[in-house]
Amino acid sequence: MNLTPTDKAQPKAISENGKWMVTSTFVDGNYYDASLWNLETGDRQNLSEDISDALCVNNAGTIVGGSYLGQPAYWLKSDGLWHSLEMPIGYSSATGDVVSMTIVDNDTIMIGNLYTGMDGGTIARWINGKIDNDFKYRNYTRNKEILG
Repeated sequence: MNLTPTDKAQPKAISENGKWMVTSTFVDGNYYDASLWNLETGDRQNLSEDISDALCVNNAGTIVGGSYLGQPAYWLKSDGLWHSLEMPIGYSSATGDVVSMTIVDNDTIMIGNLYTGMDGGTIARWINGKIDNDFKYRNYTRNKEILG
């Protein structure tokens, strides 16, 4: 089976069980048109026509983590929509370019790296879609040096 996309979509992540893959197409400096692929059938589902980036997918192919319109977000198969995630205390919704994300613990916890400016960012954790402000955030530089 040939899964080569005609729109130059870039593979971003494969589910732990190897059944699902997420891709994003990069055009004019922005990711858009995030997609979910069923690796058993080759079927592809576009997740948005807006600026979106898919960075991880759960084993059931029902939750995709990433960003939507430049904000941390997750997509649900049940409603076909992106849902914005809260920002950590002290960060505004205007900052939050997600560069990596993972889904863990029976799909209830998401952890992601957020760029919060040109100098670096922070690592954030969400539990059931809500920011975990008790999580000990780790700031990092553009070179991924962990600070504090």
